[in-house]
Amino acid sequence: SSVMYYRLKQINLDGNYNYSNIVRLTYNQKAIVNSLVYPNPTQGVITLVIGDKGLIGTNAVLFDENGRLLETIKITANSQSIQMGKYLNGVYFIRLSNKEAIRIIKQ
Repeated sequence: SSVMYYRLKQINLDGNYNYSNIVRLTYNQKAIVNSLVYPNPTQGVITLVIGDKGLIGTNAVLFDENGRLLETIKITANSQSIQMGKYLNGVYFIRLSNKEAIRIIKQ
């Protein structure tokens, strides 16, 4: 729904409580959902979960901490596995085509 209502319940130390006034929120824009990677830190395989479904069909790039391009990854689904086991331990970054960057630690 694009309309939501909320109110707060404040509980005092003596156990008494009060409610705030009810507030109405109207959302006119799509919620922005960031992509994520897990497990992070990783020892091998990571799962990339795409927040923006418009990224499916685009390419992501994997860089090391020095900015060297290591791999181009075709985004084919909302969630996909990426093999990190072939890389040395360190910090890596995945950059998506919407300019979103995700930091990964390989242990």
